[in-house]
Amino acid sequence: PKSAIVDKMLVEENNLEKSGAGTDKKKNKYSGKAPSKDETAAVHEGENFFLDAFEIWRQKLGLEKFILIGHSLGGYLASAYALSRPELIQRLILLSPVGVPPMPPNFQENFAEKAKENWKLRTAKWLWETSTPQQLLRNAGWLGIGRWLTSKVIGTRFQHLNLGK
Repeated sequence: PKSAIVDKMLVEENNLEKSGAGTDKKKNKYSGKAPSKDETAAVHEGENFFLDAFEIWRQKLGLEKFILIGHSLGGYLASAYALSRPELIQRLILLSPVGVPPMPPNFQENFAEKAKENWKLRTAKWLWETSTPQQLLRNAGWLGIGRWLTSKVIGTRFQHLNLGK
């Protein structure tokens, strides 16, 4: 069945798991490229970073018409993919899709001014621009707090499930 093939490909090739997660070692046309200054072009470049990889994966599987499900940012990307290739989509299912509203006027300038005065904002900006949440969590491991931090976040987020009790 197709689902078994999908699972096997994800495990063997890690095709979609690493793209954009800060650990992708494969060189592609987006590697080392500065984002476009034009907001619309930057959005399309960001979408295409994921959608190009997804299209290669789809072609490798030989999927001609399929049901596409996307959650959170994957919902946004699934919508973008469906709009660009509607002939391939049998059904589109969106689970809590994310939308990114336009930035308020002068946001970048105002933030830069505030960051000059606040070391926490400068640190947050630097972390946002140089790493991913997964990378930060992985790197927290050598400090001895990675496992504790993960347990704390999961325990708080899913406390209603009484995990480990």
